[in-house]
Amino acid sequence: GTPYYDKALPVVAACADTGCCYIDITGEVPLMKVSADRYDARARETGALVIHACGYDSIPFDIGAFLAAREMRVRHGIGCARIRSYVEDSLGGVSGGTLATAIELLDKGADIDGWQAANQPYGLVPPGSPQGPDVGDGGEVGALPRYIEEEGFWATPSVMSAVNAKVVRRSNAL
Repeated sequence: GTPYYDKALPVVAACADTGCCYIDITGEVPLMKVSADRYDARARETGALVIHACGYDSIPFDIGAFLAAREMRVRHGIGCARIRSYVEDSLGGVSGGTLATAIELLDKGADIDGWQAANQPYGLVPPGSPQGPDVGDGGEVGALPRYIEEEGFWATPSVMSAVNAKVVRRSNAL
């Protein structure tokens, strides 16, 4: 059921305590933030892996950024200043569960622990991690369709770009 926020944390806690792995497909930034703050240290102690955002909305971007950055270091000996990802002709849509979660999170807003992470580009990186110059999560594309001169096509950010950017930054920091 959705949202994950009120259901997943007890399961994450149990997994962290027992060394069992936990994986979900949530895109709920507050859940990811609270989960990391409360249970990352214990999960490391017990060998548990806690991995959020393992759905189609996030995995291609997270793994794609990792592979692109790794290849840049291998081929050129430097890191990436910026990575952009584009998806073309994707089928599918927003599920009822995703809509229910969005409504719930918007309704409760700042009353939810971890809410502040949703409004910060580096809201999911571990404390003390380096942060870049990013001031938002949509890149230079913005909220409206825009022609990307360098690429030669029109683009608009995914509805998941704000979540995916934070997930990629967290993975990079780890």
